[in-house]
Amino acid sequence: MECNWQQHLTNPETQKPHRHSQVQSRANGLDEGCLTLTIAGAVPDFADRLSALGSARFTQLRPGQSQVLSAYAAEHLETSDLAIEMATGEGKTLLALLIADYTLDQGRSVAYLAGTRQLAERVKAEAEQLGLEVALFASKSYGGTSLDDYNQGHLVGVMNYWVYFNSSPVPEPADLVIFDDAHLAEQPLSAMQTFRIPDDSGDARTLYRTICGFVIAHTPSYPGLHAMQDGTARP
Repeated sequence: MECNWQQHLTNPETQKPHRHSQVQSRANGLDEGCLTLTIAGAVPDFADRLSALGSARFTQLRPGQSQVLSAYAAEHLETSDLAIEMATGEGKTLLALLIADYTLDQGRSVAYLAGTRQLAERVKAEAEQLGLEVALFASKSYGGTSLDDYNQGHLVGVMNYWVYFNSSPVPEPADLVIFDDAHLAEQPLSAMQTFRIPDDSGDARTLYRTICGFVIAHTPSYPGLHAMQDGTARP
């Protein structure tokens, strides 16, 4: 899981309404009248935040989860790009969702990206069991008002990489982008940066071989281009 946090400053006089006030009441798991404070600049206690969500499934952090979240809270709240690596089954998704919940409380928007729609659906189900507000976005399915709520930082937008990374994305860029299994983002990202020219007869072949020659003239890093240019490269 890789978290890419893009920081921004907000003018207090024009700050958009948020899903939580600065002082908020969370009844689940708390005595009536108890308040949870969300104060800009304060170090979050993720164990307390998990308890306040009142999830029946997620009742406490494992030692490894607690260690990672404590280090994140103490040292990386302002880190712009951060990778969190843990063994399979150690609960990385819960870490990401707790960080997402904290980010929403700071007035920022959050996108949670997964490799496939099925994985995105699994994340959505886990987030709902946690008690987190989420919406699943897919091609041509953006849930009406859910898209506005995501854009305004009221809930987490969960989607696969292709929904977020394409030539005409519908969800707006988020302040925090969470990559679940970051290596799976390579295909949609490379596809956006790839220009394909068929080696067909006519103008296409002329352009194809001209570009090969241009690259050959400027770098020795691609020796195979010589065979591609003269047509002797194997398929």
